[in-house]
Amino acid sequence: MEKFLSFSELVLLIGLCIQAHGQAFLRKGFLHRDISAGNVLIHPRCVEVDGRMEELRVGILADWELAKKVVKPMTEDAARQPHRTGTWQFMSASALNHPTKRIIVQDDMESFFHLILYFAIRFLPHNCENVGAFMDRYFDGHVEANGVCYAGEKKYMAMTNGNLSTLQPDLPLVFYIRRETQEPHSNNAVQTPHVSMDDSSQDSCEPSNPGRTEKPATGELSAGLAKPSISPEEDSEEPLERHPINALLSDILVRIKAHYMLYVPKKEVKAGSGHAAHRSNTPVPGTTPAVKAKLGMLFRHLRATRTGPSTPALSQATHKPEVVDPAMVALAGELGDQETMKALLERHVMEGDDWPDYEDRVPDQLPKNYRRGNEMAHGSKRTLESTQMETDEPPSKRSRSIR
Repeated sequence: MEKFLSFSELVLLIGLCIQAHGQAFLRKGFLHRDISAGNVLIHPRCVEVDGRMEELRVGILADWELAKKVVKPMTEDAARQPHRTGTWQFMSASALNHPTKRIIVQDDMESFFHLILYFAIRFLPHNCENVGAFMDRYFDGHVEANGVCYAGEKKYMAMTNGNLSTLQPDLPLVFYIRRETQEPHSNNAVQTPHVSMDDSSQDSCEPSNPGRTEKPATGELSAGLAKPSISPEEDSEEPLERHPINALLSDILVRIKAHYMLYVPKKEVKAGSGHAAHRSNTPVPGTTPAVKAKLGMLFRHLRATRTGPSTPALSQATHKPEVVDPAMVALAGELGDQETMKALLERHVMEGDDWPDYEDRVPDQLPKNYRRGNEMAHGSKRTLESTQMETDEPPSKRSRSIR
């Protein structure tokens, strides 16, 4: 999934993975229980459009070896022994804080939220100065008590408060639209599958030049690490434009917060500390034809396959306030409905604010020397990104499943 062309494509591809999650759960009664960066893939498919073969990129939810069949599709699996299942960085705060908790649909939907945030903090401009520190505190952070590791404070506070912050708890995390004139990728260039067809090759959808990277219309490549965005308080001749992904993340968080308020027992945590941020402005790039073409293909595919929402999955109602707000109950219920969550993602991209139709990602802002201090201490699977840091060889399924 790291080879996504734009964040609008990324969100739609993850939406398809959520749809696959729902089909497996409603039709066969299986919960995936290991949503992570290494388990979502991009699958190019050949489709015929107006008599020509073109490439459609869809999302695939892979690695189902940790999936578990529930007793009935609309119920949750039984209580288990205190042994965590999944990848620590993307597990729900609720599951991390309650080792014997039954994994439910809402836990996996929260993991999809962490997945979108994971790519955004690495590949979008924002007002967080230190990406490595944010990754360490939010994704890899933990609180240890009596030899047991629980969810990090930053992840837990975000889920219960319904908002994201930088390393400073009182500074909201904001993502911006890329304004760089350089090509968005340097060392981590994405190989754009540019499809070129003529009359003699209509039955093939092989890339005409699979090793070539598409360039935005506005500039040339320039190697180097992208700088984070400036903080909103700083003066600027031209104000930064917020990325539409902010609204999407907030919309999902509203549902997660409602679920936590209704059904998740409270946990005492302490707030953390942080740093300031800085960045300079540059002009907005133009449209990337290859990105726009791929999004058009994906839009047509999604519109043609849209279905109504499925029946919401039952929540694990272990905690309820004395006075229940019906609107909050409805929001929490949506988090347990995969088809509704998929539709939410699609609505933001296809009907909401204008998302950039060019490669709006910047070079990976995660420091090359980033290492997790407690990578194996949690007893959870390693991520795709962690295995890539250790070797130049492609990470195998075996290496990604080491406990």
